[in-house]
Amino acid sequence: ELKPDVAEAWNNKGAALAKLKRYEEALKAYDRAIELKPDYAGAWYNRACCYCLKGDTTKALSDLKEAIRLDKTYKDMAKTDDDFKGMRDDEEFKKIVE
Repeated sequence: ELKPDVAEAWNNKGAALAKLKRYEEALKAYDRAIELKPDYAGAWYNRACCYCLKGDTTKALSDLKEAIRLDKTYKDMAKTDDDFKGMRDDEEFKKIVE
């Protein structure tokens, strides 16, 4: 059972669900993690990955920007992360990770 007030637990639940391609459930878990800890860059990044895998580039880019604003290391991670493979040619994506 998850502790309802631990953002990291919700983020981990989201990651597990995303691996199972249960994206809607994963997004809800990431939402909860962000609700509990709005400055949790990892949850923003993971939610961006999930949105990208679902094909929602607008939300993916928005969340990726926030993750990078909170923690610059996510800029380099996004450049090579397979989850963003489908957005590599997107001009806004290129601007964000440059």
